[in-house]
Amino acid sequence: MNIVGLTGAIGHGKSAIANALQHYDSQALHLETNMPIMELANALQNDLISMQVSSSPEFVASWLCNLPIHIDRYMHDTVLPEDVCPTIQDLRENTDQHQKLFTYLETMQANPDLVGATIDADNKETYRPLLQWIGGYMIRRLGLLVWVGEIMERVRDYQANGGTLAIIGGLRSQPEANLVRDAGGVVVYVRRPDTPERDTSDATEVTRKAITHDAMVINNGTLQQLDACALQLLQDIRAGKVQATYDAAHATEPSE
Repeated sequence: MNIVGLTGAIGHGKSAIANALQHYDSQALHLETNMPIMELANALQNDLISMQVSSSPEFVASWLCNLPIHIDRYMHDTVLPEDVCPTIQDLRENTDQHQKLFTYLETMQANPDLVGATIDADNKETYRPLLQWIGGYMIRRLGLLVWVGEIMERVRDYQANGGTLAIIGGLRSQPEANLVRDAGGVVVYVRRPDTPERDTSDATEVTRKAITHDAMVINNGTLQQLDACALQLLQDIRAGKVQATYDAAHATEPSE
């Protein structure tokens, strides 16, 4: 089985490459490192439906007591309450670490119609404070590789069932890239020269820039040419001869 880990700035074409790779392998599995974050966020969001929402430390501690149950359901990890459940004292004394969570709850208080909605790619901006809190909080409590580690567990399950190609999007740090590479994967950096990078001061964008890659796809041509790059990349990965650079502008469009 082949594993492709994708990294690159927001809006530079990682999803387009992933979609193209899937086009050329109908059995491919496409995972994003934020998937388990989204799953936990939806579980916590669903818990709020039957609750009187508040941003008080007492309410938050009570609400999050189900976090170990959700982790057990959606992830391969098994945790104890003391591993992940913040105490009232922690919520009071470390408000800076939990500010995004409080912001999310204040938004839910002011907009009750948002409670219980399924968080997805179309509305995630509304719920970004919750997603960001879960992402950072779980890293602090369970370790830097908690998210990509979960994704790799899903890749192993897929491989055990005869999977042929796993595509992992959203690599944000060198340790994440190393985990993919240690599993035999190839790390691919997608770059669009004519598109400025966004959120360059964000911590995850800073660590992403430090990632060493095995191949670079320069997204400077048509969508069809980018598809051609993806096909050539896949063929080279399977042949064990990955090139350093794949230039879309000079790619030959594949014939169906």
